[in-house]
Amino acid sequence: MMAAVFAQVVLILIIITNKEEVREEVDEIFLSKIELYGGQNSSDNATAPFNLIQQNLDCCGVSNGTVDWAKSSDVATTWITNHTWDVPDSCCVDETVDCGVGGVNVTNGTLHQQGCKEKLYDLVDDNLPLLGGVTGGLIGLQLFGACGACLLRRAVEQHFSY
Repeated sequence: MMAAVFAQVVLILIIITNKEEVREEVDEIFLSKIELYGGQNSSDNATAPFNLIQQNLDCCGVSNGTVDWAKSSDVATTWITNHTWDVPDSCCVDETVDCGVGGVNVTNGTLHQQGCKEKLYDLVDDNLPLLGGVTGGLIGLQLFGACGACLLRRAVEQHFSY
């Protein structure tokens, strides 16, 4: 039990002290997912999660909004083979079927223009105090439980040692 608590504390410290490395890893994950978006058998691995992110964070693409879906970006390589000037419908402010068709150069407010990477970073940064408090509370609860278990064991040993 104490090893698990120690591991959690170490993990938190690693994340805090290596924030840039964590962001670089997130960048790589985003780019690998958008590259596979829309391909065969990719709905479980790339398409569905990316749609969920774009819908919930009100964003589009990774860094450059709708431009990430353009043929010239070389980011969404699988998607652009069949959708040269389209963006996924999950980029639309009001999502409907085919609302993203021809949307790569649209700037009229019908599509989300901000990339998802920055939106995710903003979400984490905005909620970091809450996340830290919840994590600290859970670690404290685990330590309390471990101490309680030790005290209970000691009491049981004393009671049955006579």
